[in-house]
Amino acid sequence: MPTAGENIFSPAKLASQVAASRDVFRKCYDEFAANYPDARRFLTITTFRQKAAPLPFGSDLHRADFEAALEEAQRKGFLASFVKAYSGRLFTSSETEVDAADLLDDEEGEETYRATLQKILDDFTPMTDALTIREGMPRLARNTCKIVVKLTDGSVETGTGLLIGPRLVLTCWHVISSLVTFDAGRNGPAGEPDWPGVPVRQLSSRISVEFDYVARANQIENKWTCGVTEDWLVVGSRLSADPNETLEKWRPKQLDTFLDFAVIELDRPAGFDRLYYNLVNEAPRQANGKMIVSHHPGNYTMRFSPGEFSSQSPVSKFNSMVANTDRVLHSANTIHGSSGGACLTYDMKPAAMHQFVYQVEKKVKGKTETYTTNVAIPLAKILGKAQGAIKSRMGSLSAPRCTLANGKALIGRYSLQEAIASAQTPGGPKVLVVQIHYGSNRKPLSQIGKSFSYEILDDALAPALHRLIQINASDIPDNAYSTAQLLLDRVANGMSNKLVAPGRLAGAQESTEINDTIAVLARDVASLIEADATRQTIWIAINEMDQHPLSDTSTRVFFEKLYPEIAARQKLRLVLIGMSDPDMPALKNVNAKSIDPLKDHLSIEDVIGWIRNRLSFDPDRMLLSLGRIATLLADREMLSNPQHPALHGAAMSKSAAIAKIVNDLFIPSTTP
Repeated sequence: MPTAGENIFSPAKLASQVAASRDVFRKCYDEFAANYPDARRFLTITTFRQKAAPLPFGSDLHRADFEAALEEAQRKGFLASFVKAYSGRLFTSSETEVDAADLLDDEEGEETYRATLQKILDDFTPMTDALTIREGMPRLARNTCKIVVKLTDGSVETGTGLLIGPRLVLTCWHVISSLVTFDAGRNGPAGEPDWPGVPVRQLSSRISVEFDYVARANQIENKWTCGVTEDWLVVGSRLSADPNETLEKWRPKQLDTFLDFAVIELDRPAGFDRLYYNLVNEAPRQANGKMIVSHHPGNYTMRFSPGEFSSQSPVSKFNSMVANTDRVLHSANTIHGSSGGACLTYDMKPAAMHQFVYQVEKKVKGKTETYTTNVAIPLAKILGKAQGAIKSRMGSLSAPRCTLANGKALIGRYSLQEAIASAQTPGGPKVLVVQIHYGSNRKPLSQIGKSFSYEILDDALAPALHRLIQINASDIPDNAYSTAQLLLDRVANGMSNKLVAPGRLAGAQESTEINDTIAVLARDVASLIEADATRQTIWIAINEMDQHPLSDTSTRVFFEKLYPEIAARQKLRLVLIGMSDPDMPALKNVNAKSIDPLKDHLSIEDVIGWIRNRLSFDPDRMLLSLGRIATLLADREMLSNPQHPALHGAAMSKSAAIAKIVNDLFIPSTTP
């Protein structure tokens, strides 16, 4: 029997106020109706309703089905109870909850108790798999960074960033706004209303990015700190129309235009040994339900703060901010320094970026009431503007390679891998320099990997798209014309026949006339090679330049003229392996250039990075390899120490040898 309060409610009116999706309404209704034995389930109700009065799929059908279910609840006497239980989740009208509460206070119905083995109490909080949390939390911690900006008055501005590429970090524009200028106007050269400005190069040293700023056993662990490149602002959108507007004066206007984000480029690849969030390939989640913020609040180490996304608020000003989905609200605890923090759903997937806390003061009956909320920017909105620029700057290298195609291990050489990948993207470098250094005896240091550089290059280039031509520096003649012939004939047999032979290039003169003639020769060589690069990009790699440097003849002048010609052409690349001075005058002004400085040995950091990457991509095989290493070292230990002192002269067993190796090497001392 319906109670007295049931008939006051209008199922038709309530149905028009349902704001939840059909699936959420069904789950809530069926869960509640299960307490009433004679009540039918939502699917049964709607099937009979559709047979009686067919409707096409759409909002009218949903409203009619909601009304039919609510009528069923009214007939069975639990409509008011249902509305009170789910008013905040299912219905838009705030009056509904009050009416339902008042009615239930006056009801004289019986209370029903029932114990069950399971019940979904919150449709928006998933039961997350334990493995997702176990893998997701460390990944989030390693890719969250603290951004510190030194201001001109000596104070600092701090914020949080998320690693989204090998060198790219996403943060809020207002965190780094003190380091950009608007000398080109508010809208910039391209006329963008939200143009983020251009970095002031003299101020680039004022920004530092800190990873691994965490505490363990009350001790701060070693931070990994880096700076930014000269052209560090990859893409962004400023806070508001006025570039000088502060947060204190900010008002929610044109939220779809001014997104307050910045993607900055680091001067070192932090992401080659971290499984960063590749937002270009990993579509961000929708910002709803339970969430977590990863951030660096104040001067604290990294913190995780749980909360919940919300797209509505009892405060009208807050509702207007989220009306067009340009912002989302959340309830996680944040303070100064949290701006730029990643907001993730409970399945550990990024969904939004925390922007700031917004506060509204409202006078009610002579009293001032303060309302506060956290504001975040959906990542989908940011990617809508930034995806192209992120992809272009990141290049084709999303992760470092651990092995070549022939199975040979590739340890380190991140800068060369980056340079090769970047050279394959529009606007990337055209001239690559593998730099070596000389010792006090004026001889090249014994750097690792110089000869290996060509193998890396060859392995990284797809033959269908690229043609690689190797020239040993010892084969280069001492005059410009012969050198030009050599380059052309290596590209294609007989191509040098197309050259017009100049008559004055055999000597070593460096007169203005000779230089001009050689400049024409370099231009013609570049044009002929480019004409042959129809379907492929042509890469010319000159090896062993440390052993056979260019002689001080017209050949040197020829290369000095050739560098800018290569840099100006889309289908040509030049790789100089073993050059000692990449900043020589002829190369200094070539902007389309990238340098790979070779080291004299592999460091333990290089090895750690390689192992970490192998563990990320093939953990089972890497763990098996570590087990084999321990066993092999144990065998050697047994051979070198057949009678161990600790065993009173007895022969060392294999178990004892393995235990010694594990204790000595796999559990290393924490002291240097």
